[in-house]
Order: sequence, then C-alpha cells, then structure tokens
Amino acid sequence: MQLLQLQQYKEAYALLVEAFPVSEIRPYEFIEKKLQTRMVEFLGYVDGTLKGVFLIWKLHDFIFIENFAVAKQTRGEGIGSKMVSLLKQKYPKQTIILEVEKPFDQVSQRRVAFYQRNAFHLFETTFIQPQINRDKNIHPLCFMSYPKPLDETMYQTVLNEVFTNVYEVKM
Repeated sequence: MQLLQLQQYKEAYALLVEAFPVSEIRPYEFIEKKLQTRMVEFLGYVDGTLKGVFLIWKLHDFIFIENFAVAKQTRGEGIGSKMVSLLKQKYPKQTIILEVEKPFDQVSQRRVAFYQRNAFHLFETTFIQPQINRDKNIHPLCFMSYPKPLDETMYQTVLNEVFTNVYEVKM
C-alpha cells in the first residue's frame, strides 16, 4: 500500500464514484481541499493498476475510514482483506474506526461480517450520519473498531470527533 501521489487523486476518486452511490460520497473539490490539510489521506493499493482505495482521516485518538472501495473487476480476490491488513500494519498503535449501516439486510450483514473476519468489533449503538448530500437515504449507522471494542466513553469520544471534524457538525 502506498500513499497516492497528487496526480492519482482523481483516479482514486473515480474508484469511489464507481463503488458508491453519488449520494454517499463527498464532492471531489471538498476532498481535494481536505487533502491539503494532511488530516485526510487517500491510501491506494496498487498492483499494476489501482485495485482499491481508502479515504482516511487522521483524528486525535484514532484513524477514521470514511470510504473504502475495491475495484469491481478485482472483488472476491481477497484484496479487501489484504488492504485492511496493510492499513493495520501502517498504523500499528492506532485505533481504527469505520461506520457501517446497522445490519438490516443481506448486504449490510455481509459487510459487517467482512470487517468482523478482519478483527473489527461492532458497537451496536446507532446514530444518524449528518447528510453530506441532500438525496441520501437515512439509515442508522454503527461504528466498528480495531483492535479493541469500543466502550461507552470511547464511543462518545469517537462520535464527537467524527461529527466535529469529518461532518463539521457541532455536538
């Protein structure tokens, strides 16, 4: 895994657009501006071509994965698990946090199971993500954490930092 160079950001963003509904990703200009702060990074897995990408935030007490996508043509090849493993190696002393939809259907259950196979812990308290686009469907979300499960105190810290820094909403 390597940090993508500036000229590769558009390629990484294109992979996000391919993997997510437009309502679930930020406008490119917003991400590009945040990348300048060094608080946000695109990390890509490259093996000849771009196979997958993380959009992460380096927050005070943890790493927050805002987006994680694997190229369609390489899904099912173990690249997602390899990327998660490489991310854990890159930040060995950091807690890693991500958000998932509360499992309500087969797709969301498979997503949670993927992260659990990769040693993440589901914290079942739900919250509603502030809308980043007006047409977003609202689903209750949960945090998942690595290497340890969240407790209530850490959950409140994570929620506050994510809302304040990532979503720019005061709690």
